[in-house]
Amino acid sequence: MKKITQTSTVHTSKRTYFVNKGTMNEEDIIEITESKKVSPQKFERKKILIYKEDLDTVIEAVRNIIKKEDTK
Repeated sequence: MKKITQTSTVHTSKRTYFVNKGTMNEEDIIEITESKKVSPQKFERKKILIYKEDLDTVIEAVRNIIKKEDTK
């Protein structure tokens, strides 16, 4: 069972991102959800779960990608 303990919402011009911190099956997680309106009545949602044990590695990979983009 998932329990969210903290949440942050990021609104952009085309999408909304929800960044949640919580637990699932007694493991700490970060959940990132992208929500995008695809029609007046319909939203498309995509989720990714990152477990605490993997968080540092994922953050480092994102930083490396950003660094590579900045040097172009």
